[in-house]
Amino acid sequence: MFGGDSMMGKENYPTTGGQGNLAITMPRDASGTKDQGGKATKAADRAKFESIKRELEARMAKRQGMARLLKNIRFTETREGLRIDLIDEADFAMFAMGTDRLLPQAQQLVNEVAQTIKTMPNPLIVRGHTDGLPYSSGQTMNNWMLSSARAEATRKALAGNGIGNDRFARIEGVADREPFAKDDVYDPRNRRMSIILGWTRGSGESDPDEQLDAQTRAAIKERDNPVTVARTEAKRLDMGGTGLPAGATLINPTAPGTSSKPGKH
Repeated sequence: MFGGDSMMGKENYPTTGGQGNLAITMPRDASGTKDQGGKATKAADRAKFESIKRELEARMAKRQGMARLLKNIRFTETREGLRIDLIDEADFAMFAMGTDRLLPQAQQLVNEVAQTIKTMPNPLIVRGHTDGLPYSSGQTMNNWMLSSARAEATRKALAGNGIGNDRFARIEGVADREPFAKDDVYDPRNRRMSIILGWTRGSGESDPDEQLDAQTRAAIKERDNPVTVARTEAKRLDMGGTGLPAGATLINPTAPGTSSKPGKH
């Protein structure tokens, strides 16, 4: 339905802001050769992602008037997780023009996505995108603010469908900086909402600490050690004080018989 071939297919297009011709793409061969970092956790996430895709397609196919919106959904596996893009077209818009007000059919679309993903524990990222059409001079709104406001409106719609606040990892707007149609900044498909179902912690993709070398992890651990933090804070508070560090020796001590009190010179 989305022009894909198989869950085992190899990735052949960028996962950030690009158009795809696979329903869900894999960062290598899903059967294993290079991508053995997937481990059991990542394999389980991929199985859940594919299940979500099938369930969402089935739900929309059953809803009157929703089947035609299947073409406005793209599924892409990225380093962040499964990205579900809800994309505007010439005959469909998520929001009233220039506002963060979800239109009725877009609200239904978000509802269907929410019902599909709300039982999963994976963290969520909601990201708003606009096209490159600028605002008229003198207006206080701009595409950065608009994309952020639309991301928040989408978060509220998801929350209204039973998704708890603790599921949301980031809500962000990126204006027109990640276009879907890179050769035309005014293409309506650049206006879209990305709902990203993050990798489970420990899968190798969602946990940035696992990608750090041992030396960096040790440095971070020492930096965050409560004793180190307390010493740093004590040293900061002492800066500019009259006390001398332990073991310090005065280079020019006050001569005998002279006053150490300050005076005019």
